[in-house]
Amino acid sequence: MIINFFLENFRMFYQRNVFSMEKGKKREQNEKIIKVNANQEYALLPTKVIYGVNASGKSSLITALYFLSILIKKGTLEADELVNLPIYHFIHDTTKFFEPLKLGIAFIADEARIDYEVDMQNYEVDDTVDSKIVYERLAINNVEVFKRVNNKVKFNSAGYHKIRKYWFNIDATDLNNLERIYSEQINDTVVFTNWFSINGELVSLIKKWWDKVRIITDLDSIRYNLPSLKTESWNKKLNYINHIIINLVKEADFGPQKIEFKYNSQDEVDNNNQIANLYSQYIVDNEDAEYRRSVQVPSEITESVGTLKLIKFIAPFVDTIIDGGVIVVDELDASLHPEVVAAIVKTFADPEVNTKGAQLLFTTHDPVYLNHNLFRRDEIVFVEKNYDTLESTISTLDDFDIRGDERYLKNYLEGKYINFVNIDFSHIIKEYQKEIKHEKD
Repeated sequence: MIINFFLENFRMFYQRNVFSMEKGKKREQNEKIIKVNANQEYALLPTKVIYGVNASGKSSLITALYFLSILIKKGTLEADELVNLPIYHFIHDTTKFFEPLKLGIAFIADEARIDYEVDMQNYEVDDTVDSKIVYERLAINNVEVFKRVNNKVKFNSAGYHKIRKYWFNIDATDLNNLERIYSEQINDTVVFTNWFSINGELVSLIKKWWDKVRIITDLDSIRYNLPSLKTESWNKKLNYINHIIINLVKEADFGPQKIEFKYNSQDEVDNNNQIANLYSQYIVDNEDAEYRRSVQVPSEITESVGTLKLIKFIAPFVDTIIDGGVIVVDELDASLHPEVVAAIVKTFADPEVNTKGAQLLFTTHDPVYLNHNLFRRDEIVFVEKNYDTLESTISTLDDFDIRGDERYLKNYLEGKYINFVNIDFSHIIKEYQKEIKHEKD
């Protein structure tokens, strides 16, 4: 579970902004709160909906989490997934280019609070921009494990006995030797999951937690590539997913058709091609039941965009609920009906279903979710850009002095929470029309 994360001098954000999943100050819908103990009790939120106009910085939040996910799991800035995701300092002021970019996160894994932060510095080499790690810090249950400045490592010899469960028996002399060895060997493009091999169990614990963080920037990008399992095992999972799809289509009233994943041929399974395709089966009615037959066609041909996107979302959605992970989606409601999104949100908010403390974060432009029956005030996030400094900032509805029974939607549309830009395309088109008329004359 995420406790909070922060970003500083990163893309749209210059000042440090903290995105918190901790319960706010208001007492409301307390049955939704996830209570978990990690050396102390935390009251966390299961969902967050993120609002903001275009180019306000919403996607920067998603990108920051995605970047951290890849960096920690791969252990290096040179991971293939990061090649096309360059690290940008605050993008509207080139004087900030030589200041570090800072990211950090606090989360709970295996009943331990893990805090990690990393600073990166951009530099130019042969007309290209590269990055290097200039700072790292890792703490467990608020006890520092190590601090790294550039490539010099310093362990917390005074405090490691407090976290012995996650550490190892070692004396001060050995710690000094470890500091020297790591400081000599660390490359400035790698992070602790790469170089901190002496504590493999801790690194494994952290990586496993990140494996349950699913970040989706485009629902169309979800692919049902089968894992490397025995055919029988995957067939069982495929049957399970198909069972969910059939019931979901029926519950959402998408139509009488049967939608399910199938292999094109057994050869695909035998050859480990491991890709299942989505098909829709329609019953062709006839007065004579003897001549009733079914027609099977690829679902991409017959189903709506919304139906296809929801079905693609089923596997990560269900896996997150079952595993107790985190799912982050940029514009979850793109092509999805608000009632479908509301049903997804309610699943995470239901403690009888969400028994593992799963969390959902998503961005949207649709104000229909500004409803006190769907979200707590501290679950509604606003990202806004200051049009003088061009810096983005984060706030929540909990930061505003409003009553719990106020009409959030009405206030939002009136600009009481964030400022809307007065957009007028008409004058641009009129000018173009004048130019065309002038050329003709």
